[in-house]
Amino acid sequence: MVQTYINQLSSQFPEIAAPWVETISDEKQRNSYVENIARQWLEVDPQAAGTWLPGTSLPDDRKQRLLKNK
Repeated sequence: MVQTYINQLSSQFPEIAAPWVETISDEKQRNSYVENIARQWLEVDPQAAGTWLPGTSLPDDRKQRLLKNK
């Protein structure tokens, strides 16, 4: 149910979807959602996304790759 909510919000309101992503217990799914939100958010508000991303549970190498491609 949380994933559906995140999917609906992430494309238009990534800043609202972002806090919810950490509630996903499955690490693989959570990381996938974090990456998707980060990509979308980096396009519309790189500064806010860049502030949020380091605090996520995403592995550091994946964080760096996302931030490098912004």
